[in-house]
Amino acid sequence: MGATGAVGQTYVQMLEGHPYIELCELSASDRSRGKAYSDAVEGRWYASAEIPEYVRDMQVLGEEPEFKSRLVFSTSKGERVGEIESNMREKDYFLVCNTGSHRMDPDIPVYLPGVNDSHLRAIPAQKGRYGGFIVTKPNCTTAGAAVICKCLDHEFGLEAVHLVTLQGLSGAGMPGESAMEMVDGLKTHIDGEREKMIMELPKILGEYNGTEFVPHPVSVGVMCNRVPVLHGHTECMFAKLKKTPGRETLMQALSESLGIERHPGLYMSPEKPIIVRDRPLNPRFDREEGRGMTVVVGKIYQDDVWGYCLNFISHNLGLGAAGGSILTAEILNEGGYLE
Repeated sequence: MGATGAVGQTYVQMLEGHPYIELCELSASDRSRGKAYSDAVEGRWYASAEIPEYVRDMQVLGEEPEFKSRLVFSTSKGERVGEIESNMREKDYFLVCNTGSHRMDPDIPVYLPGVNDSHLRAIPAQKGRYGGFIVTKPNCTTAGAAVICKCLDHEFGLEAVHLVTLQGLSGAGMPGESAMEMVDGLKTHIDGEREKMIMELPKILGEYNGTEFVPHPVSVGVMCNRVPVLHGHTECMFAKLKKTPGRETLMQALSESLGIERHPGLYMSPEKPIIVRDRPLNPRFDREEGRGMTVVVGKIYQDDVWGYCLNFISHNLGLGAAGGSILTAEILNEGGYLE
């Protein structure tokens, strides 16, 4: 769902050649209904590579599709997205959603592979209540931050975190930001981004007690900015920890991705969830680590005010969107949730 947008196009590319997930059906807004996919994205195909051959002639369904497939990736936009997703859950579909419509629902996990795998235990109750289920992905800016926060909290205890984001242009979707605004400029406010991160991080870092999600008590502060970089969200993090490790100890914990569960052998699973460069970051190169599924940490400093500060980059279309959702589907399949 939402196959013609920036994230939808990334799904199309990433699923080409997947060993066991076959992309069979596409849907988008009703203006694309009935068109071949290549016609639906004509003039709006943003990627550097050509449209994959396997999907060029696939007919696009409308915004309320009747799919034959049971596993659905949703990256649609619009006022009715949440309603449509809920209706599909009641029709026994299994949805992995990049949309924000259901992230704060009390029975739906905001899931990030390796960070809060225990939250998937909420799925059987959904299936029993509705027939299908919804698993949401965090906002693309939250994703990289959650990986770093999980590691720090697991090893040292996380009391408070403040984040300043430098977000890539593709995070705004298609058609994106105005060139008049972004050339020789940047955007110092992004509607809704700050609020999403403040709500999502405590839920992701919290616990599922078998009945409800109990948020982590971490205090979260955020400032969000859009910068003239195509892909990749760079973030500056200031962290207050319960323990006070030395710089080398903190670097080692991040380098070893301590506290992050691994899923070796899965197609989209990165070999290293976190890589520490300990140097200034370069979005053009660092965002591509692990096929866009690895969070790359730059310089790390001990800070007299917060305790520690560091910067990191994650790929907003990889880990933060399509890549993270495809890995989620692989984990759901491995765990028997798609049966």
